[in-house]
Amino acid sequence: MESLKKYNIIDNVIDYSAHVKDMKLKFINDFYDRRVEKKVDKIYELSSYRDIFIESIKKKKDKKINKLVQEKTNLDYKYKNKDIDKSLYESLDLQLNLEKRTIEIENFYKEVIIKKEKKWNVFIDKKRAKYKLIINKINAAREKHCNKVEELLKNQINVIETKSSQILEIENKEFANNAKILQNYKYNKNLIEDKNKLELNKIGPLDYEKKSIFNSDKVDEKTKQLNLISNSKEYKKLRGQINSKFLFDFSTKVKIKDKTISTINSFKLVIFIMIFTIGIGVAQPLFFTTQNWINILSQNAALGCFAIGVTLIILTGGIDLSIGSTLAFSTAIGAKMIVDGNNIWVVLIMIVVFSSASGLISGVLVSYFKLPPFIVTLVLMLVWRGATYIKLENKIIPFESDFLNFLTQYKIFAIPLIVYILFALAIVVGVLMKFSRYGRSIYAMGGNYKAAELSGIKVKPLLLSVYVFGGICMAFGSLIYMARVKVATPTTGNAWELDAIACVVLGGTSLNGGKGGVVQTMIGWFVMSVLTNALVVVGIDSNIQFIIKGVVILIAILSNTKITILNRIYKKTKMYLKI
Repeated sequence: MESLKKYNIIDNVIDYSAHVKDMKLKFINDFYDRRVEKKVDKIYELSSYRDIFIESIKKKKDKKINKLVQEKTNLDYKYKNKDIDKSLYESLDLQLNLEKRTIEIENFYKEVIIKKEKKWNVFIDKKRAKYKLIINKINAAREKHCNKVEELLKNQINVIETKSSQILEIENKEFANNAKILQNYKYNKNLIEDKNKLELNKIGPLDYEKKSIFNSDKVDEKTKQLNLISNSKEYKKLRGQINSKFLFDFSTKVKIKDKTISTINSFKLVIFIMIFTIGIGVAQPLFFTTQNWINILSQNAALGCFAIGVTLIILTGGIDLSIGSTLAFSTAIGAKMIVDGNNIWVVLIMIVVFSSASGLISGVLVSYFKLPPFIVTLVLMLVWRGATYIKLENKIIPFESDFLNFLTQYKIFAIPLIVYILFALAIVVGVLMKFSRYGRSIYAMGGNYKAAELSGIKVKPLLLSVYVFGGICMAFGSLIYMARVKVATPTTGNAWELDAIACVVLGGTSLNGGKGGVVQTMIGWFVMSVLTNALVVVGIDSNIQFIIKGVVILIAILSNTKITILNRIYKKTKMYLKI
């Protein structure tokens, strides 16, 4: 049977501190090793650039010599073919003077190569000396931080060892408490009780053996559990004291710094736009009024629903260009039905059915027929736009509904209900994408379609469902739009696909799929909404606003792409200029 043991707190704390030390020192060494490697790599990179540069000079030399050889070959051919006489041949051959000119070229480029190699080597030696000093500083900083970690832990262990008598007393108390718990454990009592019954012949030996094995196993499990050092309150307390010394240590600061830089990098365009809007707010005091911000949220709530819907599609690596036309035809259907006196719930059901059907058509063509999402949704954009003109007979149709009025007029904390509908939709879809198997499958499919398929995900039905789900989100957007505008026109929703995609891209969701999410889209939506409002407040023409939004999308895509080629060109150009 397993025996109950004392926790031996001090030894365990020393072991834990050694583990912490190893972990912290590894982080420090890895961090500084990477910095040293970067400097060493730069020297190798410079040597590589030197070799490439010298090789390019040699190629120029070979090219010139080959040209002379070709001229000599052509001259010999003409002479042998009797195109020229002997005297002319000798005159031209003397003028060409292949051997002499070849030697001159060889000598010239030899001097150039020696000169350039010398300059390169001087340049590399300077850099090597500079990097050597930097590496020495890096190693000094490494040693400083390593010594600090060791000193901190050493001091902490010394403090703990001075309290060894108190800790030993606590150990004995915890051991006695565990012994009492084990003694009162029902399976231990059963063991004693069964043993007494066996002695009194109240139980047979076979039954006793069977029960004894079961009860002994349970007692062993409990003993093992009680023997775990993590159960010791004093051990937890001392371990917490060690951890508290490293709350703001080197590794934590580096991680916070890296996370901050990464976040700023991801949202640099968002930050720039917000700074721009704040500047407008300073110039236009009405911009920062409560009513203006409520207007920003309510006027763009429909766009937010469309952006959420298209986020799911973009996460799969697809696109949807039919957003504006879907909105237009949904509004046309709703307006006609309301004007004809249909029940509002029937109208809402029809809008959901149409939007879902539109998504279903896209999904089937993209997933099962393998057609490009761009082409499929472009076709649907044209189809639904044409259908809208036909449905409305090229007229503007106003409509009224008590339910739609309720959505815009009913307010909670001065904010219209349609804003709460948007955020409720965002929360539901966000939770679904982050915590459900369905959401994880979408990310997997967007990251690598083939790998997702090989891993057992039914990619075709999944992709189909994403387009249908996107259509349902668009139905919510259409409902909010109808509640706010209460008029259907053939041009409703023009270029809304641009705004919706801008929200998604601005938030940082990758157009390649597999990266991003609803939270990022909502950030992008908010920034886009504020930007649009700011442009209106400033009085910028609506046509120019389209240009600005297009530029914003382009910059957002570029800012989320690691463009290293420009940096490489810059580095090489700078280097050659120095040489």
